[in-house]
Amino acid sequence: MNSKQTVLVTGSSSGIGLSIAEEFKNNDWTVIQNSRHDISKRYFVGDTHIKADVTKIKDVYSLIDQVKKKYGHLNALVCNIGSGNNLENDNSRERWEHFLENNLLSATNLIDYALPLLEKSSVTVISSICGSIVIDGAPIEYSVSKSALNHYIKVMAKKYARKDITFNSVSPGNVLFEGSSWSKKIKKNKKEIDKYMKDHVPMGKFIEPKDIAEMVHFLASDKNRFITGQNIIIDGGQSL
Repeated sequence: MNSKQTVLVTGSSSGIGLSIAEEFKNNDWTVIQNSRHDISKRYFVGDTHIKADVTKIKDVYSLIDQVKKKYGHLNALVCNIGSGNNLENDNSRERWEHFLENNLLSATNLIDYALPLLEKSSVTVISSICGSIVIDGAPIEYSVSKSALNHYIKVMAKKYARKDITFNSVSPGNVLFEGSSWSKKIKKNKKEIDKYMKDHVPMGKFIEPKDIAEMVHFLASDKNRFITGQNIIIDGGQSL
């Protein structure tokens, strides 16, 4: 068995997830990266990559079975799958299914199946400030699914506290990285985005993926002994 602490980070081939994987690796963890597609050498920063689409239950079973076979235990699980992209679809049922599968069930199904590997471990999910406050323009289904995810974490934190499993959510505001929706918006109309940031974010700055990664690592580290059931907002004051 591996003597290092082991973390599984879903959705870790780019953006926030990739930064989280890098942060754990830089702190001497064994890192299992996950994505639904193959990963290129450029974005492979961990020790293992397992291809799986965690919105599909069969892939969830396969992913955790592979982790169990190779490592036997997880010291940390980070659920970073989500989608806020609006659907050009007026079918209410299909919209709800899409947002719930990507933003709630992608985490709950994985956590539930991974529980036997998680005693004396930490679970962190990446949520959104849309789950805590009303953000104009955010899809209703997205906001509700993130809110449900935050409450799920609270319930799980209380239920499994005696097994020394901490459950927390981290809710970013506007995160900027190459290929993100914000980077595309800036290229399209920088003046408009500058005005939006000035009007809506007290600190007037975008968040970097590393800001999220450092908090996630802290929550999984030995420095965090008693923080559980919390939703930690990192948004430059936008939700105040």
